[in-house]
Amino acid sequence: MRDVVKKRTDNSEYKIINGERVRVARKKRRRNMSAYYVFTFFVVVITMTILSLTILFNASSVEVSGTDLYTAEQITQISGVAVGNNLIRLDPDTAESCIMENLSYVEEVKVLRNFPDKISIKVTQAVPKANIEHEGKFYVVSETGKILEEALDAPKSGLIIITGFELCDIDKGKMKSSDEMKQPILDTILDAVERFEIEDIVEVNIKDRTNIKLNFDNRVNILLGSSLDLDYKMGAVKVLLGEKIQKSFNGVVYYHNDSNSASVIATDKLTGWLKNEAPKDYSIYEDEDDRPLQDIYDDDLV
Repeated sequence: MRDVVKKRTDNSEYKIINGERVRVARKKRRRNMSAYYVFTFFVVVITMTILSLTILFNASSVEVSGTDLYTAEQITQISGVAVGNNLIRLDPDTAESCIMENLSYVEEVKVLRNFPDKISIKVTQAVPKANIEHEGKFYVVSETGKILEEALDAPKSGLIIITGFELCDIDKGKMKSSDEMKQPILDTILDAVERFEIEDIVEVNIKDRTNIKLNFDNRVNILLGSSLDLDYKMGAVKVLLGEKIQKSFNGVVYYHNDSNSASVIATDKLTGWLKNEAPKDYSIYEDEDDRPLQDIYDDDLV
């Protein structure tokens, strides 16, 4: 006969307790151990979270870079960021918004958390690009069209003056024209001035989109006509000013088209309607009767 071997069919195990053999359920023990590990894990997580929000990751320094117009103290005070701030609890978006809303010459800003204990504020400083004339006042705008200074009595020195732009929605802080066609026209002109390195452009007049005017060095008025082929015309202007016109020339350049080129007429030779386009001294903003020259430009004849 074969020996009969009995096998355990349950998941129990036995221990000797007080001299007696006692059965203990394995599953129950395993469940108890799993609960213990889960509880321990949550205790550790909660403890580390509390420490991270109170003791750990507090800023020991705040570094400001990218601007020479504002001090580090001004930037940090307005942003609300300071030594001792907790990096976890810090809200970079709110800090950035505070800086952008209160410091006009900040084009862009990033507030960065550098763990474990540093905060960096990186500023992109706005670069003034032009003066926009609006209702007798001047608005300084940046290269990206942000309004940097408002309602000045005189234009900011060294910047091109833009007239006829029809500035609107000033309270939104961005350069916008009530005539949506004028923005791309102005962008094309300013881009060409920089790309072709046309220096000494004093004024860009886009009051009439079919009769765009430039003033060069307070002595040459350039009549470009419409915005058609504007980039090409600006290239031709560069050639005319650099190679065809004497540095002492005072008068009007009347651009016809790419075939007929342009008429160059000295001030003392101007007749008819072109006489109205003779150059004025835009570096002086009041005449002998204290009248703004901008107000009498269209009517005052040479």
